Amino acid sequence: MRHPVTFVFLIAFTVRLGYAILIQFLYPESIYLFDSWGYLNIAYNLFNEGVFSQMIGDQLTADSTRTPFYPIYIYLFHLLQLHGEWIIFIQALIGAFTAAIAARCALLIKRNRLAAFVVGLLVAFDIPSVYFSNTVLPETWFGFFLVCALLYLIKSVKYDEPSHRIYVMLFLVLATYTKPIAIYLLIAMPFILLIFNQQGIKFELIQLIKFVVIGTLLLSPWLYRNQQTFGGVFFSSIAEVNLLFHTASNIKAIAKNSNRHTIEYEYRNSKPLSELAFEYNPHVIPLFREYARKECFQVVQQYPEVTFKMMLKSWVGFFVKPLRSYIGMQLYGKKLGDEPALTNVDMPNSYWASFKMALKRANWLEESAIIIQILLLGLLLLSIIFSLPLWFSSNWQIGLILLFLILYFSVTSSITDVDARFRVPIVSYIILLGYPIWCKILAKYNYE
Repeated sequence: MRHPVTFVFLIAFTVRLGYAILIQFLYPESIYLFDSWGYLNIAYNLFNEGVFSQMIGDQLTADSTRTPFYPIYIYLFHLLQLHGEWIIFIQALIGAFTAAIAARCALLIKRNRLAAFVVGLLVAFDIPSVYFSNTVLPETWFGFFLVCALLYLIKSVKYDEPSHRIYVMLFLVLATYTKPIAIYLLIAMPFILLIFNQQGIKFELIQLIKFVVIGTLLLSPWLYRNQQTFGGVFFSSIAEVNLLFHTASNIKAIAKNSNRHTIEYEYRNSKPLSELAFEYNPHVIPLFREYARKECFQVVQQYPEVTFKMMLKSWVGFFVKPLRSYIGMQLYGKKLGDEPALTNVDMPNSYWASFKMALKRANWLEESAIIIQILLLGLLLLSIIFSLPLWFSSNWQIGLILLFLILYFSVTSSITDVDARFRVPIVSYIILLGYPIWCKILAKYNYE
């Protein structure tokens, strides 16, 4: 195993490209999900009208929820006059690079080629990652930028090379332009490096200021665009959309034995939202953001126990929930709306009950995919449990960073009902956190 990173790349690319070609023969339209059309519409309007808008028709109101990287990525295919399958083929390549870089990160942590190969294989064969590389959604690119940032972060910490931090910041900026959830890492990451204090407190403070200032300057064009367009300085309003239509709606639905869509409908059709003309007045967005945050906070205060239970369940689900319905849609044309919707009264009250219901509703393809995912997720969790003590014997800074990053994404994702999609961008982080036990098991293969 002289070149584990190369082998991982070739295997991951073969798996992703092969799956993408198969789906193009079976159900090519299945690469488009609900959220895909927002990105597609923005790219179409950018190409034809020069307007960053999800709207269809004559009135193209500027969009405040999506960030620019992925729409511009799709826009490039309009320029090249290439169809949607090429979006997927390029993402197969990006997904393969992600698996290879994860293996490279493992080698940097500890040079065990076979163990690093195992890490890369686990990323390469992660079913949700393979699936989402075959959809018009930004998860694949987001995960790629995050693992690139981790690569340079490991180089900076393990080999005491602070010059690599500029690359960490650049990839985090690209990740933020892809999905705004990464924006807070531009502040949190330099503070973590400050705690390590590898170069002296004065040097670390200067580095922290540079990290934050340069990152802010690189994000400022989009902040300025939003200030000019909507009358407020913010990066994206997607957080407020989720807080109101997912978090608050879910909490109230559980408390009232209803369902989220009913509560969301009530919000949309009652004051003050019913009075805000979103389609024609972009300056109502700051009013919506203020209302959404205030309403969510009030709902959390009103139902604290429900909130805690929902977030705890979602947090656990972040690590253990397998991908299900989407797989059936791509492999045999099953539609997401084919199954009857469940109210919160009918929803299973445990993950074991959810697992049994998923198997009951699935055909053999979905059953196989679910069981494989459950087994792999169980293996990952066990490897993390056994690896945590080993991080303290060596490379504890890297272990701490990985643990922080995983907790950051799992906690921020738990404000709503999660599915396997939320785990995809950091699956390489999760696998790498369990890397030390693989090194220990495969110690006899630890050669230069």
